[in-house]
Amino acid sequence: MPAWNASRHIRDAIGSILAQRAAARFDIVVVDDGSTDTTREIVEEISRSVPEVRLIGQAHKGAPSARNAALDAVASDTDIVTFLDSDDLSPRGRFDRDLRTFADDEAVDVHWGMTLGFTDDDSEGPAPERRGSPERRSQLGAVMIKPAALRAIGRFDETLPTGEDVDFLLRMLETQPRLALTADLVILYRRHLTNMTRDTRLVRSALTRVYLSAAYRRRHGAPAVPPGIFLPPERPPK
Repeated sequence: MPAWNASRHIRDAIGSILAQRAAARFDIVVVDDGSTDTTREIVEEISRSVPEVRLIGQAHKGAPSARNAALDAVASDTDIVTFLDSDDLSPRGRFDRDLRTFADDEAVDVHWGMTLGFTDDDSEGPAPERRGSPERRSQLGAVMIKPAALRAIGRFDETLPTGEDVDFLLRMLETQPRLALTADLVILYRRHLTNMTRDTRLVRSALTRVYLSAAYRRRHGAPAVPPGIFLPPERPPK
């Protein structure tokens, strides 16, 4: 979990994982990317009573660097890795359901489920009457991945100001992992006024780089994205 000036939401983000303790033994690595608000103090407070939470601090370098710092801190006995941004939520039952996929089929490298957005005023996630349709998106928090498959991808591109998650997922697909694609809701993506994705010019510039790099790799032999990854909500995979 990378965190930069995340004091408004990070307690809820961490809490949404801890509420699922019955499903797994967690090691939650939070990387404070030089926050100037109370993010660090909040995480320190939580970690004093919750041994599952580890805090790593660094100077402000951006989300890709913070993600790499978290990868470097993954414990050697870790079975499965997943991601959660400090303003998003892990829906109830996610870990119990998704981890069962790996237990049922040891050949699976990556589980990839569906994302549902919600607005900032829905502090507990989207209310049923306001729910839209979950989609399979290039959302890093929507994947669970085995460490060996994670190492095959490499690190996040720290030269990207944003879009490092899309780049990472495209490179993940190029390694041709054994995918389990489900229609299960696995991540609640919070939309708010400080989302980096609201800077459309920055996002457009970064994603242009990402897609041009992917096209270059494809011209030089990298596999194409497998068909059926991104389906409209009304046609979830069976």
